[in-house]
Amino acid sequence: MSYEQYGIDVQSKQVLQDTLEEDQFLKDVLSPHQVTPATIDKIERIAAPVFDVRRMRAGNPFTLIKNQQQVDYFIYERTPADFVVIDLRDSVEVYEGQRKVVLRQQGLGGFINSTLFETIQSKGLEVQISKRLEEIFAWSVDFSYLDAQDYFKVIYEEAFVDEGSIGI
Repeated sequence: MSYEQYGIDVQSKQVLQDTLEEDQFLKDVLSPHQVTPATIDKIERIAAPVFDVRRMRAGNPFTLIKNQQQVDYFIYERTPADFVVIDLRDSVEVYEGQRKVVLRQQGLGGFINSTLFETIQSKGLEVQISKRLEEIFAWSVDFSYLDAQDYFKVIYEEAFVDEGSIGI
């Protein structure tokens, strides 16, 4: 069993995961965990060249890794693959990290019964695929004049992080 998250050994540490809420800032996340205003100010200054903490967005996940009552790490997920680590152990250190992204080749095809969009959607697939196809072939295929029983086939790559799809 792996005790590693974000490249950090979390065995015997408390891991708290949450999502940033509207109008919630770094001080709102760290203050309840006894991180002083002076330390939060220091984090903001040291983090600035790597990541402006004022640009954290509501809805993005974050993780606190604590050793007893002290916060050792604050990790903010910029995207499903990219994150920022703020190491609070000795002195404040800020660095970026990335999860392993796995690309898988996927295929899709079928007969068009009404529109390409509806056919792709009826197969339970991302609407993003039909939008991308329309962008790629915008000048060579008129998607509004496809005939019933026209056939399409597309091969694409889908990106995964921790077995969860993050996009096409």
